[in-house]
Amino acid sequence: MELIFRSHFELKKPDVARLYALFEEQINGSKDPEIHEKERYFGLKNRIMEWYIPITILPGVGMLIMSTTGQMMSLSNEIESLLSKKCSPFQHKISHKKIAQLSRLTKAATLLYLSSACFVLSGILGALLGTEMHNSIPNLVLVLGVTLVLIALTILINYGFHTITIRKLQHQHNEQA
Repeated sequence: MELIFRSHFELKKPDVARLYALFEEQINGSKDPEIHEKERYFGLKNRIMEWYIPITILPGVGMLIMSTTGQMMSLSNEIESLLSKKCSPFQHKISHKKIAQLSRLTKAATLLYLSSACFVLSGILGALLGTEMHNSIPNLVLVLGVTLVLIALTILINYGFHTITIRKLQHQHNEQA
């Protein structure tokens, strides 16, 4: 059995040389004039993405969605407790700012959901179309998903700065009281 296994999987020197030549041809471009330029474009060297790359981004986006949703729930409960009874003018001002914060979180979560859909769609299109004619469509959908994540992260950074501002206002109000 070991002899059969070795004979099937051992590479002979001519095979190794041929594989090395093929690999080098893929990396450096073909020297063979029969290979069409379009076929070389879709080769190993110039492939922009594999179909599974967008799907590997999903766990990170999922963690962002979970974090954002947790913050939304916490902030919503905080707003509910502020508005459950008659508010002072300061509490009304703070609740107004917190509602604006909740709006920011909702926008960021929505963009993250949309980016997840873009990543899944890009992966599916990449798997279906492969290296055939419309390989740029999955790439465009992937770039759209990444752009949506960047916009969502910008909104979350803005949310963070506004949260600090609200805490400073609350701290200053408590020092005056």
